Amino acid sequence: MKASRLLAALAALLAVVLVVAVLQTGESPEKVIVDARNRLLGSKGWVFEERVNFTKGWVRVLVSGTVDLGSHTLNTTVVVLRGSQPSLSVIYSNRSVTLVNLGGGWARAGEGWRVNDTVIYRLLELARASPEKHLKPSAKGFTVFFGGGCTDTCTGLYQYLLRLAGLEGSNPTSYKGVLTVEEGYPRAVYVEFYEGGEATCSLLYSLRPLNV
Repeated sequence: MKASRLLAALAALLAVVLVVAVLQTGESPEKVIVDARNRLLGSKGWVFEERVNFTKGWVRVLVSGTVDLGSHTLNTTVVVLRGSQPSLSVIYSNRSVTLVNLGGGWARAGEGWRVNDTVIYRLLELARASPEKHLKPSAKGFTVFFGGGCTDTCTGLYQYLLRLAGLEGSNPTSYKGVLTVEEGYPRAVYVEFYEGGEATCSLLYSLRPLNV
């Protein structure tokens, strides 16, 4: 009994320390998110990796690539793992055109890309607009916990992930996620989507600055 009371007291003390630390920094969850987004958009670009897992059909998607803001080019490799039949596609996009290579030949797949369409931008906007946001200081920056009911930003991102995996499905009802910010730079975002109380999809997006 004494041990449990001691642990409870330590947990309460830690919670107070974290709250005081946040208050002393003068930061809020939204400010941390917006500052991280501005830091990202003001950089030369970034190298990223996406890991998408759908519980429906046990489909996984692995995406890796580079975003070069200087030349406004986006190079992406997409691997879809569905059973024993993996598929690979390579995508190149600039200001005016998007090309896809599915097996040796390039074909036009659409118009050019916008920064607002990138997955990380959508994730940061999802975190910023979330009705539930909590900030926790870390040794190198902050961790932002966020979540809420699924609205336009959430459904738009989810539908993109469905298309990426070659799936169809209804929109989730809610989501929750974690954003890691180190030294003002977004390092990773993890999001889970739920339909009812059941998780239907998870997305882990990690990134680092592009050195060019």
